[in-house]
Amino acid sequence: MELITVVIPVYNVLPYLEQCVESVLRQTYPELEVLLVDDGSTDGSGQLCDQCAGKDARVRVIHQRNQGLGAARNTGIRQANGELLLFVDSDDWIYPTMAEELYQILTVYQAQMAICDAEVVTEDNRVIQRMESDLPPGEPICLHSLPQLMLAPHVAWNKLYRKELFFQNGCFYPAREWYEDFRVTTKLYTNARRVVYLNRPLYCYRKRCGSIQNNRDITRRKEKIDAMKDIICFYKERGLYQTYKDELEFLALWNVYYVPCVDLIRMDWKHPLIQQFSQFLRDAFPCYRHNPYLKTLNRRESLIFHLLNQNCRRGIAVIFYLHDWLKRWIGSKDGKFT
Repeated sequence: MELITVVIPVYNVLPYLEQCVESVLRQTYPELEVLLVDDGSTDGSGQLCDQCAGKDARVRVIHQRNQGLGAARNTGIRQANGELLLFVDSDDWIYPTMAEELYQILTVYQAQMAICDAEVVTEDNRVIQRMESDLPPGEPICLHSLPQLMLAPHVAWNKLYRKELFFQNGCFYPAREWYEDFRVTTKLYTNARRVVYLNRPLYCYRKRCGSIQNNRDITRRKEKIDAMKDIICFYKERGLYQTYKDELEFLALWNVYYVPCVDLIRMDWKHPLIQQFSQFLRDAFPCYRHNPYLKTLNRRESLIFHLLNQNCRRGIAVIFYLHDWLKRWIGSKDGKFT
């Protein structure tokens, strides 16, 4: 068996850290190194990291000044003793067999990356969603054989990696930028000769108010445009842009147009950033309305996409207002109306 280094970036997550570390230490896979990268925590998380290391020899702690999630992951990559890497965010947890199951499927298919599903859970540990992929399970794939691999979830934490992937083409995480995994995962796919998917939920992603994904600082969402520009530049520099133009176009359409515009409309349908997202897509991909992956949208998504193209922001806002009202009304039938 090979050594797997589990990299856990830590920053001010004291209420959740112990559950996270314990879930990693309970792994059925025996050859583990647990690397806690304390990114300048001020709430006692750093001291708890040291306590965890004192209780289990597999745990190693690195304290560094605050540099952001990406930089903490990079520290873990460079300091890892294992040739295999698993990332776990410090407010999440994993199922006991995650490392073992991903390692088994990775080695069976001699892959450089293994992917699993995840469960989205609330702060009180209730499962509210399953994060799945449309990839074919249990068979080796790569970007060349299956270009839609680029459209699979781009999160860093539901994957087991060969460490060498990050050193090829220098694919490391940007230090103080949002959507760092969006930038990097799409690049790692170009290096992976084989990727394999396990359609089992082995990771629990905690959806909480203070996390990056749920932060209401909407001005920083503009960084999705910068991230997409970086991805496009990477593919152009390597002569891969034309080969994967359809996938890059849909990547921008969904991640830098549909999702952020809908999120903003639900908060403020007049927000000027909506126009910036729209303008970026039109400039980067003028023919986006003919993208072949549009057929994968369901009826509701197709309707909202059509309304976005018609600049009917108020209509979209009304749709979601009625949707949210109906959910609350149905909840009130069970005495749960809020």
